[in-house]
Amino acid sequence: RAFAALDRVPADPSLPEGLRERLLEERIRARALSGRGIDADARVADAVRADGAGTADCAARVLRRMSAVDLGTLASERRDERWAAEVGRLASAVGRMAPPPAARDEVLARALVAAGLHSDALPVARRAIAERGERADLLLALAEALAGIGAPDGLAEAMAAYDRVARSVPERSASWWLCQLRRLQVLDRAGRSRLAIAPRIARLRAVDPGRGGPELAAQFLALAARDG
Repeated sequence: RAFAALDRVPADPSLPEGLRERLLEERIRARALSGRGIDADARVADAVRADGAGTADCAARVLRRMSAVDLGTLASERRDERWAAEVGRLASAVGRMAPPPAARDEVLARALVAAGLHSDALPVARRAIAERGERADLLLALAEALAGIGAPDGLAEAMAAYDRVARSVPERSASWWLCQLRRLQVLDRAGRSRLAIAPRIARLRAVDPGRGGPELAAQFLALAARDG
């Protein structure tokens, strides 16, 4: 029904620019939430041919609203695979539309990580940091991309990034808890012994037995069991 309503609105170039952009955003959003993606939509394709950068900006605004939650909060909640797939499809489509400026890169970096597309997220996160500076949200996206890829040389860089984020965000915030967990997971993957990991888990439990919520707490427990 959403498409039927949008299709009844003519693609009229005489409409005010703001209204045309809003209609395009609604069309992109409807496509993204339908699970069908936007690549096969004729009107979106026409918009890309007419103004690839402008259409990518419209799609990035939709993507920003869809993936507005920060990565720490996202990790503390039960993963929604359907949502992740929708975000991933839209983020990939946005990346193909036009070379991304800094504002689009920072949206794409977080969205690609949220979707689990770590290899795609890594170069985008690096560009975003080069353009926007070492902000905590972008460093966290970089660290999550590196940890998600799991290459040995990338884990050391991920650990350093998690350390910097943990020092810059409020203690016990969702991002802080995620950094604590990821640092221990990196130590575990690097083969560090229980003597290095178990005391840290105990100290974190003393800070807050909930350890960032059920989803993160379950991963802390799994890590403790591995090292038990």
